[in-house]
Amino acid sequence: MVESYTELSEIQRTVLGLGAAFGAVFVGWQVPATQRFMRRWFLADPLKNRPITMLTSIFSHKVSPARTFSTFLSPLSNTGLTTG
Repeated sequence: MVESYTELSEIQRTVLGLGAAFGAVFVGWQVPATQRFMRRWFLADPLKNRPITMLTSIFSHKVSPARTFSTFLSPLSNTGLTTG
């Protein structure tokens, strides 16, 4: 059964939002036109004085989405977002 977004609990909306953010960043790495932007804003380089990249690199994964989801979202899997 599919619930509308407004019917989801707060934790379910949070998990869904995080999943969407991770998915969007992953797609950004796959599209050649956005890779320069991704390297500039989503890779942390300690030799450059760009503290924002420390934050954005948290969401940045060039590996498969499965690793991203298993790392960050599996602890939240008992929230009732999935049915079964």
